[in-house]
Amino acid sequence: MRDVELSWLLVVDPDGGHELVGLPHPPEDPTNVAELVAVLGAERHVEPAGPPLRAPGHVVHRVRGRVTGPGSSVPD
Repeated sequence: MRDVELSWLLVVDPDGGHELVGLPHPPEDPTNVAELVAVLGAERHVEPAGPPLRAPGHVVHRVRGRVTGPGSSVPD
């Protein structure tokens, strides 16, 4: 059985805030920012902020933009 990897989208605000949003499924193309941010809604304007970060069972895709929700962290 293959291990399940959870995917997250980390929005880093230029003012220092952050927002972590769980993606409903791993992106088919992690270099496609439109696919990554579709979960945020069309009104959000973000840009890539580097390659994904990986930890056991998790992958975090990073974008830069305004945070609209509270900060959070990857669950254990």
